[in-house]
Amino acid sequence: MKTGWHMICGYNCFVLDNRIIRVSIDSGTNHTYAPRKYNKKSDTWDDCSGISLSAFRRGILKGTIEMW
Repeated sequence: MKTGWHMICGYNCFVLDNRIIRVSIDSGTNHTYAPRKYNKKSDTWDDCSGISLSAFRRGILKGTIEMW
């Protein structure tokens, strides 16, 4: 996928080298967020900026990826 902004799983994502770097949730603002992945071991949400496109899609479907 080319570098730039793309709609992926309903989110406007900035892609660089086939990795998701930032996500814009609300198109009305200029706020962007790093994707976060749930870590079962530590019961925390960890920054996963640079996640692959396929891992992002799987995480969104499973509910283990959030943006905030």
